[in-house]
Amino acid sequence: MIPADSTRPTAPTGQPRPTGRARFTTRQLSKRQALKWTVFFVLAPGIFASLMDEIGVFQALPRIADGFGSTIPQVQWVVLAYVLTIGALMVPMGRLSDIVGRRRVYMAGLAVFALGGLLAGLAPSLTALILFKVLQGVGGAMIQATAMALVAGAFPARERGRAIGLFMLVAGAGGALGPIAGGAAVTYLGWRWMFFMSVPLVVGALALAAIALPRHKRKIQGVREPFDWAGALLATMTLVVFLLVMSNGSQWGWTAARSLAGFAVAGVALVALVA
Repeated sequence: MIPADSTRPTAPTGQPRPTGRARFTTRQLSKRQALKWTVFFVLAPGIFASLMDEIGVFQALPRIADGFGSTIPQVQWVVLAYVLTIGALMVPMGRLSDIVGRRRVYMAGLAVFALGGLLAGLAPSLTALILFKVLQGVGGAMIQATAMALVAGAFPARERGRAIGLFMLVAGAGGALGPIAGGAAVTYLGWRWMFFMSVPLVVGALALAAIALPRHKRKIQGVREPFDWAGALLATMTLVVFLLVMSNGSQWGWTAARSLAGFAVAGVALVALVA
């Protein structure tokens, strides 16, 4: 009997030539290989900027205090407002991205982050600055809650660990360079430039994401379930109250009434969240 593939043209090496389908698969694999690294490099500036701003702002606190005639304990709320907002909204923003799409939430986060940074640099008072940092923290939570998921989704399982490790390296570089960039901006340009300097980077990241970040048509499992407003509120309450007490407990006293009350509220909210 003649083998079924004996009439197929062969390559000089004697191996069967790849069919049209095989060549198509090779092209698809090459395209996917390029796409995953495109996603990585598109997402890197956003996470870099959010961490750089979070850490670098510490360098500006003394100048902000002088500029508004405030004390260091008062201006520390510029940092706390940003950190507490991110910590409180990470879980809700992650769930929101499951419902409306990670690409949309990530790009919206970049836009909100850039707007918050611009307004913070123009803030006429310390209260306004704190409020604008809350706004920027909303954008930071949207970025940080979705960027890692987008990177993980772009890489196959066997390469995911390396990709996440490299992405965390980018985030760490943002945190490490934040004090350097912040110190230079505050010293040579003024404290307002601490907030301005991340705006061009984030706007550029938004433009890249709009052009190169792929749209995923596949629905994420569970998206038909409604948004859990009660769970989001309890998670936010738990994190905000707990972080608030941990940030001020040394000043209030760990056994002071408001410290103990804060721990009690956070504990009750956590139990309610689990329930």
